[in-house]
Amino acid sequence: MADKKVFMAEDNFRGLCKAVYPLLHKITEEMEKHGVPDMASISLSKDGYINMSVYDTGWSLCRTSGEKDAKMRHEYQEPISLEEGA
Repeated sequence: MADKKVFMAEDNFRGLCKAVYPLLHKITEEMEKHGVPDMASISLSKDGYINMSVYDTGWSLCRTSGEKDAKMRHEYQEPISLEEGA
């Protein structure tokens, strides 16, 4: 199956960049203000999906499309030995 490439006009993308750049800068300031240690990623969709993860902390914020409220999540990790006899 071939990958489908979606078309977006250069002018539309340029307009989006100009619109969101100040917002991204503000988010970067808020990350610093709230002690984000390094990097975060944000994914969004037009239908309301939101996912923000702060790298290496286990923290994320998620809202799936159709949900009113977002949920804070914290991932629990614990190393375990998977060697035989352990």
